[in-house]
Amino acid sequence: MRIKSAKDLIVYLDVGGLPAGAVGTFNPNPATGSSTLTVTVSSGVSREHTLTVTGTGGTPAIQHMTMATVVKSQQKYKVRPGS
Repeated sequence: MRIKSAKDLIVYLDVGGLPAGAVGTFNPNPATGSSTLTVTVSSGVSREHTLTVTGTGGTPAIQHMTMATVVKSQQKYKVRPGS
C-alpha cells in the first residue's frame, strides 16, 4: 500500500473485550492521524480485562490488531500495553 499523505489513509477503529459495564470510545473515529481511546467503567467492573484494539483502513484494506490489559487497583485503572 502506498500512502501519498496522512490524509489519504482513513483508519476505522474498534475495541473488543470490554466487560459488561464498560464503554470504549475513540476520538476521532475514523482517524487520519492519532486517536485517543477512552474506556469508561462502572464501579462493578472486576480487576483485569484484556482489550483488543483493531484498526482497519487503506487501499487495499489492511487490518492491524493490538492488545492491552486494563488493571483495576484501589479504584484506579491503568493500561498495560500488549503486543
